Amino acid sequence: MSHLVCYTVRMMIKEDNKQATYTLWNGSQLLKTYPHTREGYTAALEQAAEYGGYWLKIFSSRDDLVWSGKMAEEFEENEW
Repeated sequence: MSHLVCYTVRMMIKEDNKQATYTLWNGSQLLKTYPHTREGYTAALEQAAEYGGYWLKIFSSRDDLVWSGKMAEEFEENEW
């Protein structure tokens, strides 16, 4: 039983030491990883703009999907 407790605690510590990130994806292909900062998010958006494309997505390791080319396109279509 003590081995299970030690393993669980070690895994919790390991998870706490992970750095939060933003990741830029083209469909199912990971293009790049950025630090989870304002600058990292801006860099991911700038890179997405350079690539262009409907299938681009930015995910946060803290939240989930935070931006997609599809969302941006729909927003632009509905602007006044």
